[in-house]
Amino acid sequence: MARFEQHVAVSFALGVGCGIFAHTTLHLPWQEAAVATVFCTIGGIAPDLDHPQSRFAEFVLSTAAVLACVFFLRFLQASLDELRSVGLLLILFWGVRWGLRQLLQRI
Repeated sequence: MARFEQHVAVSFALGVGCGIFAHTTLHLPWQEAAVATVFCTIGGIAPDLDHPQSRFAEFVLSTAAVLACVFFLRFLQASLDELRSVGLLLILFWGVRWGLRQLLQRI
């Protein structure tokens, strides 16, 4: 099985090829071609999500947990000045990260 770095490199190279093809042949704007490159790169490493030691899964779970904390702060209009807010954010962060990991393992 290929390593994570090889998955990223190959999927990125194919994504660049798709982006160039989309821009030159299909005459899409460069912004849409760049999005195609990013999606191709993500698609190349997404099958790694179900691996127990997946670096991509850890990145996705951590990002989702941070976003949940940011949205929580925006929803409550809270600030990080209070110690309770920090504790609540830590609980939310680890709860989302652990909950998503459990859901991913069951699926």
